[in-house]
Amino acid sequence: PSSWRDLVDERYEPDRSLLLRYWRALALVGLRPAPSLSSLQQASLGEGARVLPLPPYCDVELLVCDETSLMSSGTNKALDACLTVAMIERQGVGRVVTSSGGNLGHALARYCQVRGIEAFCFQPRSTGYKLDASMLGSPGIHLVSAELPEPEIKALARRFAERFGLLHVPELPWRLAASASRAMFLLEVVLSGPQSVEWIAQAMCAGYGPVGIYDCFAALVDRGLLAAERVPKLLGVQQQANAPMVRAWSEGAAEIGPRHRRSLPTA
Repeated sequence: PSSWRDLVDERYEPDRSLLLRYWRALALVGLRPAPSLSSLQQASLGEGARVLPLPPYCDVELLVCDETSLMSSGTNKALDACLTVAMIERQGVGRVVTSSGGNLGHALARYCQVRGIEAFCFQPRSTGYKLDASMLGSPGIHLVSAELPEPEIKALARRFAERFGLLHVPELPWRLAASASRAMFLLEVVLSGPQSVEWIAQAMCAGYGPVGIYDCFAALVDRGLLAAERVPKLLGVQQQANAPMVRAWSEGAAEIGPRHRRSLPTA
């Protein structure tokens, strides 16, 4: 491609599916092998987004990116689920294990059920309200819920997958690649509107979304498809418990070290 616009498939509107509109960007961010358009078409249930204007605040123009109402699962985790199903069907996998705080597990259960993939979904009991009860009665969808913190749920799911020789999904590169479609959508909005957008503000949990978005921006800049000064800055709001940089800064450290990462909760 000679421009980032060459990665946009105009046959698909963003309100239908970001993955279909920007499927060409998946290889750009290093997803190997990237799923074909046809495999994404078969997996897609609706992964759309839109941008709506808000009233100005203190002379600042505000836009809100709606990644819920046009997503089949009600959250942008539909992107992760759609891409995951496309990837595992390419491998011929029929049974998977996943772990999440709720939204990702709900999305994967929905997409796997439609494609006839058996799924074992591990999640904390405290986030059960995020699940669709009708989905739990679907053949091939198994919920494992326990009174455990999310890190321990994830560790339990991985041990279960290893014990029974199952694939634990989604893999990290898939999650980051799914957010490349979000980056392309934001880029198209930012560069096509009448006014420049200087900041992207987002609430963050683990941070896969923003990392995937800015990985895509970096890949575009590295390949000369986007000028660095056109990349909007990020204002991220994250829970302190999920932010190792907060622990590093509290010690006066400039970089994150192993001691700042907490893969499991402390007693």
